[in-house]
Amino acid sequence: GRTFQAMADELLTQDLTRPWRRVGSGRGHATYQVSDQQVARLLNIQPVAGCPADRVVGWCRQAIRAFCASTDARIGLHHFPGAAQPRTPAERALMVAHAERLWQETIRPEHPQLRMPVRGYHRIKQLALEPELRLPRHFTHVLIDESHDLPAPLLQFLGRCSQAVHMLGDVCQALHGRPALPVPQVRRRELCQSLRAGCAMESVVNPLLAVFPGPALAPLEGNRERVTRVLCYDQPQIPEVPTTILVNSEWGLFEWFQRLAKNGARFALLPGVEAGFRTFVQDCIELYHHGTPPRHFSLYRFGSWEALQQQFGYHRAFIRINDMLARGYVSADFERALMQMQPAAGAVILLGRVVDARNLEMDSVMLTPDLLTPLAGQDVIDFRRSLSAIYVGATRSRYQLMLPGHLRDWVSDQARRVAAPE
Repeated sequence: GRTFQAMADELLTQDLTRPWRRVGSGRGHATYQVSDQQVARLLNIQPVAGCPADRVVGWCRQAIRAFCASTDARIGLHHFPGAAQPRTPAERALMVAHAERLWQETIRPEHPQLRMPVRGYHRIKQLALEPELRLPRHFTHVLIDESHDLPAPLLQFLGRCSQAVHMLGDVCQALHGRPALPVPQVRRRELCQSLRAGCAMESVVNPLLAVFPGPALAPLEGNRERVTRVLCYDQPQIPEVPTTILVNSEWGLFEWFQRLAKNGARFALLPGVEAGFRTFVQDCIELYHHGTPPRHFSLYRFGSWEALQQQFGYHRAFIRINDMLARGYVSADFERALMQMQPAAGAVILLGRVVDARNLEMDSVMLTPDLLTPLAGQDVIDFRRSLSAIYVGATRSRYQLMLPGHLRDWVSDQARRVAAPE
């Protein structure tokens, strides 16, 4: 058994005449980073259309990531976010050229001082772009669970291999919002019957499936032999029965962690969450009060708290965290809150993000209002992400599900917004 990244590394490096395919100098380590400012300085990237050079680099990174999620052979302007597309043809061509150069420095570095980080999605895209590479013939079948997470380039690679590929997945569980299109040679099997939850889950899930962008989806069929209660609330309260509270993001996690600690709840974080959460909170505190560059993977791109506000200022949980920091919340307050946590075995409440719970099931689940944050625009990918997060969170429950009472109205409103002409 191996990860797809390990498979890509193995296939890319088997040809010893191409040493540039190897990843050295720690570039493949998960925590290895190079700042946008350093990249701009070393590659002599200048401001474009009035945007600072470091922001240009950040946009190029986003374009490369979108390119690596596609089956395209080259980076184009359509891989850039909307805000990063200049008005003049010359400026647009320059943006694409910067992104292409950054991509080449990632997969085949030439600058003597710059070593770009290499992530799994870089390696898989590189694998897909090498048409001569195939799975070794001594493998006869490929069996894939959670196939909704497969990136398009990996499907592209598997589609040119001779092995039979069997996939089990659910397009609505693609939390990244970019479910890959099927490859004709790939055999897929999608399931729509729930063994976990009863028929009441149909009233929650099927309205989500009805508006999910893309091809029509079969409705969910609940387990006729199991009873699942669906409870709606107007204002979220800390549950009195053992429950797993699921939030959408680190901001929601921070907010609910502090709320549970302040109210003396017997709670714990879901397994595997605490280490990353500690880093996130400490980085927020240090960035807000001292301007210290953050380390957490979701924060490292932001050089100031003001930059975070521009990105997340519409998010209700972020607004509450911002107010809390403005009132003087510091590391000592966070450490006191950590002391309120219980061992997981003795906790009444478990807390985590939807992504932390995606492979789990619980007797009782509560979805928080931050999962219903209004979309910033008409982006179909953002709409898919939101629907998938609600879908995954709701379907973790076996016997009881608590959710915001305005869920159905929220779904209808966002669906109209995405469908509305610009």
